[in-house]
Amino acid sequence: MTKLSRRVFLGTAPAAAAAAGVFGTFFSTAAEAAIKWDETYNVIVIGAGGAGLSAAVSAKEAGAKKVVVLEKMMFAGGNTIRAGSGFNAAIKADYEKAGITDSPKLHAEQTLAAGDGRGDPVLVHQLTEKAPESVQWLKDHGVKFQDHIYQIYGGLYKRARNPIGPRGGAYIKALLEVCKKEDIPILYNTRVVEIIREHQLSGRVLGVKVE
Repeated sequence: MTKLSRRVFLGTAPAAAAAAGVFGTFFSTAAEAAIKWDETYNVIVIGAGGAGLSAAVSAKEAGAKKVVVLEKMMFAGGNTIRAGSGFNAAIKADYEKAGITDSPKLHAEQTLAAGDGRGDPVLVHQLTEKAPESVQWLKDHGVKFQDHIYQIYGGLYKRARNPIGPRGGAYIKALLEVCKKEDIPILYNTRVVEIIREHQLSGRVLGVKVE
């Protein structure tokens, strides 16, 4: 992969699996069709933080053959690497071991109450029900957690856990190892300066311009 030090165009190409949720190449005008892409990928992820690296790994595992991560900084991590790393999730094995009554449903009820009922119940329930799966996904991808749960600052109940290692950096370190194993390149010092769409402010994303 050639290091990009000038403005280049990165386009998306049709992916092998629609389940990956990727963008297919589509041109609606002659001007768009005339774009010369410097590189094409099935999935382009912007940002090498916890969310970006997780998205890239998930896309590759879902069948996207060519995935790339673009990072404007000279290192990965984003906000995740600065985070305290506490992860709230009502996991049965953990709360039973701690002798605590808990569940994803109770987690949702308490989360909604803490927000004075202003949160979207559907989204809150999705968050709390999927949280245990997210912890397991991280474990499956190399993150090792400390063997206890605790009440995190700002939380009302004991259901947080921390990874073994440098706080939020532990998540990034594990995900970078997976990216290396899955042959997912991360282009550092690569800033996205424009998202190219079918029309100026609408339509499907065709690619990005970076420098």
